Amino acid sequence: MRLGGMKSLRAKFFFALFVMFLILGGIFSLNGYMTIRSIVFKEAQNHVQSTLRVAWSEYIHNLDDITRILQLIGGKIELLKALKSRETTWIATRLEQLRKQYGLDFITVLDREAKVFVRSRYPNHQGDMSYLDGVVLPALKGKEAKGTVTIPKEILELEGEGLAQRAFLEFVPTPMAKLTPMKYIDSGMALKAAVPIWDGNEQIGLIYGGVLLNRNYALVDRIQETVFRDGTYEGHQLGTVTIFQWDTRIATTVRNENRTRAIGTRVSAEVYDRVLENGLAWLGKAFVVRDWYLSAYDPIVSPEGNIVGIIYVGVLEKKFADYQKRLLSRFLLIAGVGISAALILSYVLLSTFVRPVKRLARASAQVSKGHFPSKIQEEKRYKELYDLTRTFNVMIQSIRERDEMLRQVNTDLTHINEELKNQNRNYMELLGFVVHELKSPINSIIYGLSALMSQSMGYLSDRQTKVAQIIIRNAEYLDTMIRNYLDLSRIETGELALYRNEVTFEEQVIRPIKVQLLSQLEASQMNIVDEVPPDTRVECDEELMKVVMNNLLSNAIKYGSPNSEIRIRFQDLDDAIQIGVWNEGEGIPASSIKKLFAKFTDLASRDRTGKRGTGLGLFITKELVERHGGAIWADSEEGKWVQFTFRIPKRRKNDAPETAQTRGSVQI
Repeated sequence: MRLGGMKSLRAKFFFALFVMFLILGGIFSLNGYMTIRSIVFKEAQNHVQSTLRVAWSEYIHNLDDITRILQLIGGKIELLKALKSRETTWIATRLEQLRKQYGLDFITVLDREAKVFVRSRYPNHQGDMSYLDGVVLPALKGKEAKGTVTIPKEILELEGEGLAQRAFLEFVPTPMAKLTPMKYIDSGMALKAAVPIWDGNEQIGLIYGGVLLNRNYALVDRIQETVFRDGTYEGHQLGTVTIFQWDTRIATTVRNENRTRAIGTRVSAEVYDRVLENGLAWLGKAFVVRDWYLSAYDPIVSPEGNIVGIIYVGVLEKKFADYQKRLLSRFLLIAGVGISAALILSYVLLSTFVRPVKRLARASAQVSKGHFPSKIQEEKRYKELYDLTRTFNVMIQSIRERDEMLRQVNTDLTHINEELKNQNRNYMELLGFVVHELKSPINSIIYGLSALMSQSMGYLSDRQTKVAQIIIRNAEYLDTMIRNYLDLSRIETGELALYRNEVTFEEQVIRPIKVQLLSQLEASQMNIVDEVPPDTRVECDEELMKVVMNNLLSNAIKYGSPNSEIRIRFQDLDDAIQIGVWNEGEGIPASSIKKLFAKFTDLASRDRTGKRGTGLGLFITKELVERHGGAIWADSEEGKWVQFTFRIPKRRKNDAPETAQTRGSVQI
């Protein structure tokens, strides 16, 4: 039974390893496939780009050859003599011989006024103004020029017989090409160069010539031979080369099904937009006639900077696809052999390691459930397993000791936390009781002193009046402190609740506070300018908003300059109102503004009595504004003014329910 059990466990472990190796092998194979594909694709792209560079090199080499030919012809003494003597008959014959000798399609000589002096193919077509393109214009100014230009049908007919017919191409219907109302092209695209003709230091004319690219198969065949050496792969063209005039093939090595050249076909709309419309290179996979090619398209730009065509090279995709398959087959073979060898080795090792590992697994399961075994049997046959089981036993002992220690620490922290909560609760209850008991005597003192100062109970001397004023100011300070501590107590204990009603803000909130602060305003010789519209209505807690306005206006009176204005500014923000309380005064340093709304933080300056505030008014104000779903902030220019601004919504939001706790009365 024991041996049978061991075999079953070993089989299970082996099956798990088998599945794991399959998954890892699959991931490894997929990663290898992606890596090989990426490398092959990148190599193919680099090959195509390299091929395109070679094609451009051959293309530019042809332009350079044309320039050198014209330099040679333009420097001949007989051409200079003919220009000076205006003799065209014999020089036209000579130019035609040179044109044929060097394989050009046209050679034309102009005088200094850009009039045609002689054409090699049509010597009688002379005296007309030359077609001024980006090659001829620089040469008229004494600079050699070369480039790719488009030549209208009328100019081709003047330059030589058959050139206009060669340039004419009817469009061949092409899948995925951009729609166009045109049916054909009748202009030509040419490699053209122009060289000034000098008589000493004086330019007396110029000579230009070129090769018409339309149906010029020699150029694309030469590029293909240079790049691909006319190679084939399994009966398919290894590479293709095409020159486009705008979006139409005018010279190409691409063959149709009937082996004719695919001139007149057009480029796809995707390539059109990227290369011709945006002037960017296009690199990608494209289906050409009957095979897939990795293709590269580059814009051909005229000397004026305009895009006039495209140069294209394509490399047969099948060659790289087959290369990729061969690499992948080898990779998978090696991976398969490696996985098989790993499985065999795993099976052998499992037979040895299953038993002690199983003991460790059982012990680990007990630990995960919070049970700590006293000790497991240490495996002494193999050093690695011995170290593992011995370390496991040490670890269990350490965890058991640490668990006991943490349990004791957690118990201690729980007791400390409860004690701190009780102390804080007792402190807040005591604070609320004390300040509540002080409230009535302080109010009686203020009332009695007010009666004395009104002299309704007898005449007071000036000295007695001053002493009474000092006492009443201190009593008012104590009253303010009591109210702030009461509000703080309710905030800290969570007993302060909101009771929202629709309130006419100016009439029900601001006006009562202005009346309440009238004596302080008169004593400071200050007045309040109220800019809040009378019809402003807000859904808020009337009593709590009175506390907010009382705190802000009291601060403005205490810390503002005597004989100045306090402004209550207003802004309607559609779904909220914004109110600012502004006053002249010493202001607040920028470094202190962020600290204003913290608990027990006082304003930066003392009031006119020399006393500081309780440091709670702005903290309470901030709490009350935020409980309304609003925000409050301060702005100041030190030495000049300060403004406290708050913003609250006009209506309570649906996702901000009122607290259900009982609210105590708030003293104003």
